Amino acid sequence: MKHHVRALHSFAPPSRDHRSAPTGPHRPSSPTVGSTMFGHPQLVIYALFGALTGMYGRTEPHQLRLQHQLQAAVVIATGVMIGTVG
Repeated sequence: MKHHVRALHSFAPPSRDHRSAPTGPHRPSSPTVGSTMFGHPQLVIYALFGALTGMYGRTEPHQLRLQHQLQAAVVIATGVMIGTVG
């Protein structure tokens, strides 16, 4: 537990964040505008999910990123099921 608390309050060396920072606002907005322009606004949530995963998960190895995507998909699907049943 002590290790996790220290990791939260430590400063790691930058991981080329300065290269991806300028494209940050465009990553979520481009799929949103594109899917709306092509007449499929219902697909915006999926496009945003992929864009944000690519933006925030870019430093993780592919297997770990896939595992996190699957976990997030289960959480989202569970939330949808709870919302429709309740």
